[in-house]
Amino acid sequence: GTSWGGGGGGANTHIEVEADPGLLSAGPGVFTVDSVGGQATVRVVALVSMGTQRYRACFYGVYGYMPHENLRSRLCVLVHVLGPRPTLSPIPANISTALGCTLNVSLTALDLTEAQLPLEVVREKGYLLSIVMGAFTRRSRYRGEGGYASRGAVLTPDTYPVNNSVSYTFRWVPSRFEEGFTYNVCFEAKGWIDGLTVTGAGDERTVCTEVTVERCRFCAKEGTTLVSLAGEWRSDWLTVWSGNHALSLGDSIALDTPIVLGPVSRVDPVVGCTLGERLCVESLNTLARRYGVTVSDVLWWNPDLMDESFAASGSVMQSGQDVCVLPNTCVSDAHIDSGGF
Repeated sequence: GTSWGGGGGGANTHIEVEADPGLLSAGPGVFTVDSVGGQATVRVVALVSMGTQRYRACFYGVYGYMPHENLRSRLCVLVHVLGPRPTLSPIPANISTALGCTLNVSLTALDLTEAQLPLEVVREKGYLLSIVMGAFTRRSRYRGEGGYASRGAVLTPDTYPVNNSVSYTFRWVPSRFEEGFTYNVCFEAKGWIDGLTVTGAGDERTVCTEVTVERCRFCAKEGTTLVSLAGEWRSDWLTVWSGNHALSLGDSIALDTPIVLGPVSRVDPVVGCTLGERLCVESLNTLARRYGVTVSDVLWWNPDLMDESFAASGSVMQSGQDVCVLPNTCVSDAHIDSGGF
């Protein structure tokens, strides 16, 4: 609360007080006047909802009580209720991770109010803040941006959840079938005043990062072996070992060991094709035959191609599409193919 007062004059002097309608109607106890003769005191107790607003209160010193003898003097006070302006520190714009790998993003925010007051002052005034999840969306070449929720993602405070400043960590361990997509993850710093959450001013309160979950890459979990991994990925231990020669057949793979499951093939235009840009790319059938695997396998390894949005597009891959493939290492079952449609 803040108080102002005015006074002076003799027995025929009194003080009148006027204020903006928004201040008068803000709520019980927000604007009060204590006036006795030539003395007047105004008290304003600002509400959270009044943040960033400006109000005017004026004192009128009036001499005399009859209209023809009134002499008036005026003193006005501009009441500016400082609003919160939470600011998040920048984070990387683009991040790559893989299945089973722990992604940590550190977040720090503070609120110096819209007046950019010293931190010790705003703490004393009760300006606190927290960090919350914002938009979390997913997209692919065939799926437009849409809301998404991952069970492996969590935002936790490193300090007290509500403070000034605050630090949080976003932790995400992508799980199977989340690879091959691009995710836009946003965070927002929220003001916290008198136990209420307040959306502050300014664009600095929100930061976003674009996370790509790579295909054909994996971080080992507890108990993972070459044999178990091959079984999960519809392959054989020799195929997996061929890209990870440091691993042993019988031993459990150390936790979080990065594993290359297979090569990533890029779909290129078919040279000499005259059927149009959309159709002049390698088909799923041709790609599968070239690596000695089935179309079902290719879809299993690439969730963005198994997604219903790919089927809705006609199941035609786009030029530049990356495809995870675990080739059949048995030469007699593989095929050499130059590509086609």
